[in-house]
Amino acid sequence: MTNQIIPLLLNCDGIVLGSPVYFNNVSSQLKAFMDRTWCLKDKLRNKIGAAIVVGRGYGIEGAITAINAFFLKHEIIVANRGVSGIAFESGEITQNQKTIEAAKQLGSRIIEMVNLFNYFINREFNET
Repeated sequence: MTNQIIPLLLNCDGIVLGSPVYFNNVSSQLKAFMDRTWCLKDKLRNKIGAAIVVGRGYGIEGAITAINAFFLKHEIIVANRGVSGIAFESGEITQNQKTIEAAKQLGSRIIEMVNLFNYFINREFNET
C-alpha cells in the first residue's frame, strides 16, 4: 500500500472500485483495501469515484452502497449510482451486453467529469 498503491491514489483523477458480491457486500479484499485508506483522510477529496459490482442478484445494492459510502467518507465525487451485473459462472459477465454498455457509459461519465473539473480548476487559476 505505502510504496505502490497510495502514490497512485494520491496522483490519480479518478478511482474505480470493483468487486464480486459475497454475502451481500464487497469482497473481504476490497473491504480491507478501503479500511487501509483511512490514513489518506482529507487527501482524496474531489477525485471522481465509480463502483462496479458483479453478483448473483442478492446483495448487489449493498455492495454498491458500501463502495459509495467509502467515496463519500473520503469526499470523493461519485460519478453515478454504480454499475451492477448478474453472473453465476466465472467470465459469464462478459456476455451481458447491458452491463458492458453500462460500464462503457460509466467510463465516459468519468472522463466527462474529470474534464469538467479540470476546466473549472484551470479557469479559476487563469482568472486570478
